Amino acid sequence: MANILFFGRVGMLGKSLSTKRRHISGPRYPNTVSIDTSVYTITWNNIDNIKNNDGIYSDSDPSASDPNSTRYLKATNFGFSIPNSATIKGILVELGVKSGNAVEAREASVVIIKFDGSYGSTPKGGFVPWPQTDMVLSFGGSTDLWSETWTPARINDADFGVAIRCLLYLTAYALIEFIRIRVYYSL
Repeated sequence: MANILFFGRVGMLGKSLSTKRRHISGPRYPNTVSIDTSVYTITWNNIDNIKNNDGIYSDSDPSASDPNSTRYLKATNFGFSIPNSATIKGILVELGVKSGNAVEAREASVVIIKFDGSYGSTPKGGFVPWPQTDMVLSFGGSTDLWSETWTPARINDADFGVAIRCLLYLTAYALIEFIRIRVYYSL
């Protein structure tokens, strides 16, 4: 018998299949934004501006030395309501960013914030230089669990989220328009 692919299901001709359906929740934007003041020195201004994709930015203070790192900008409380019977398959984080001037700004670390408020064990970040025009950076994806174990309750928790730290050169400053998350799951 031949294998077939039908609406994401693989099986034998003439055989009925049961399969879990894939779902996406999001994109969702944070309801809570804060700054982690425990590390680094450069702070963020107008942090509530990252709650929407509306052309209004949060900005870092300019770098005082070369290179220098911003504090973590934390986005949490995304308001997910993934069903308890779901299996989490992946997490996609998207950042709307640009550099505030011709001097280089880039992400140094994008890290998931777990349900207990602690940072995940595997930060992401390609150290991609940001242009002076709008750019959307993506981290994770439909099959990326960020090296963590997830349940719906952990995703739905108000402390679940993401934090970003930027690396600034010379007098650079970073602009972040939004942070959003999509969660992929099956039922």
